[in-house]
Amino acid sequence: MKAGWKESSVSIQVPLCVKNQQVLPDSITFNVPGFHFRSIVDLYTRIITISSQCYDFVWTPFKEYYNNHGVEERVYSELYSSDAFIDEYHKLQNSPREPNCQHERLIVGLMFWSDATLMANFGTAKLWPIYMAFGNSSKYLRGRPASNSMYDVAYLPSVSKSVISNQSNSGSHDAQLPDNFQDFMKNSIGETASPSLITFCRRELIHSCWSTLLDENFCTAYSHGTLILFPDGVTRRVYPRIFTYSADYPEK
Repeated sequence: MKAGWKESSVSIQVPLCVKNQQVLPDSITFNVPGFHFRSIVDLYTRIITISSQCYDFVWTPFKEYYNNHGVEERVYSELYSSDAFIDEYHKLQNSPREPNCQHERLIVGLMFWSDATLMANFGTAKLWPIYMAFGNSSKYLRGRPASNSMYDVAYLPSVSKSVISNQSNSGSHDAQLPDNFQDFMKNSIGETASPSLITFCRRELIHSCWSTLLDENFCTAYSHGTLILFPDGVTRRVYPRIFTYSADYPEK
């Protein structure tokens, strides 16, 4: 796939309970196909390296104050002026360096959003994207539609409503489990899944997708940073930190 996109399946463990003296395992594995995603590390590395947006990034966090008739008041406005960002920055600067590395160490602040999006005014077809933005950029720049500051990093598996057949009043029309889930349960244990089990499995699916996104490459970059050549010709070691994740409640 182009632009670093990959497609894979994710797996969840479906817990089982014993009924009618059946001998069953504690859980069974169910594979969910159609998870589209791209590397978070590769994406922010590319943006920092070649995008003009990087020129407006704030790499050194600071506290901002307003002088209100002689009384200083703290201004809470940007992620890069928040206590969370400042604390992470100081933790990084006070931590041991990588062996034989004297490069400047910086934090790239990551912000994520996810929500289901209908693809048409009629019908049930939908996408469930996960977007990423940079907290190093001002919200006044990031919030402009023309700035193209939001990047899609993943699309959660999307399905129709048939997975919740006979449960149309359960309020679960945003189910993310494949349509064959109930058939899988019927073949495995002889009965369909209960609404509470479906809720549990939808939640597990979200976590499984995020486990794929936060892969070994991301964990290594989180702990040891990534050397990135900036547009000014200076190589710096960049550490990702996730500060926000705004989402609806897909498993409800």
